[in-house]
Amino acid sequence: MADGGWFFPDGEQTVLVDNTNVDGDITTYDEGRRATNKDDCKNGGWMDLVREDGSAFKNQGDCVSYTNTGK
Repeated sequence: MADGGWFFPDGEQTVLVDNTNVDGDITTYDEGRRATNKDDCKNGGWMDLVREDGSAFKNQGDCVSYTNTGK
């Protein structure tokens, strides 16, 4: 659970989940969420994608730039 909404001016918080363990069944989310090409970023796709290091994108342009340059 995320808390501390009083700290964020826009009231928005982001929580990235790497993996879960429910009764011994471990699920990892990393691989399917990495941006690999600019088309992945389109139509809001950038909101569900991450960089290789797991960090989120600020917007579609940030995602497209990352897929083109790796930065």
